[in-house]
Order: sequence, then structure tokens, then C-alpha cells
Amino acid sequence: METLTTLASPDTIVLAEGIFDTISDKSNEGAGALKDVALFAGLVFIVWKAFASRGAIAGIIVAIFSAGILIWAVGNIDFVSGKVGDELQSMPASPSVMHESPPPVPGGGAI
Repeated sequence: METLTTLASPDTIVLAEGIFDTISDKSNEGAGALKDVALFAGLVFIVWKAFASRGAIAGIIVAIFSAGILIWAVGNIDFVSGKVGDELQSMPASPSVMHESPPPVPGGGAI
């Protein structure tokens, strides 16, 4: 209860200096980890399909292309989001509809 009282006091100053930098750094580290996980998952997928298809070259080629698309998509997510943002900004503004209030009821509306 003492902590709550201290925080509620107008004389208490809470410093959160650097919190946004910390969040940004952790976000960047998470993005790097996600890219590493996607690369590892792609490689595991290729090996798994190679064993599942018993060495059939067609299955291995399809697995390589699929893993490549996954790794490219994760690695270039900024490119994709930039393209989507450009498309959304180039679209015309949606029309706005204004509703008028209904006319007043004669007699005051009292029943």
C-alpha cells in the first residue's frame, strides 16, 4: 500500500528515460531471431521432404522453392509492408456519409 501512496503523490516523479530505446532494441533483436528461426525451419523442411520423398528430386526441388519463399518473405517483410502502405495511400479516399437527424415529432413526442 505504501508504493501506491508514493506513486499517487504529486511530488513523486517517475523516470522512464530510455524505455522507447529499450523497446526498439528488443524489437530489432526479435526480428533478427525470427529470421534465424525461419532459416532453420526452411532447412529442416528441405531435409524432412528429402527423407519423406525418398530422395525424389521433384520433392526436393519443391521443398527448396517453398523454403526459399518462406525465408524471402520473412527477410523482406519491410519491403512487403512498404508496398502495401504505398497501395493504401494511393487509393482514393472513401466517401463519407452524413446522416441527418429525423424531423421532430409533432406534439413534443410525449405519449
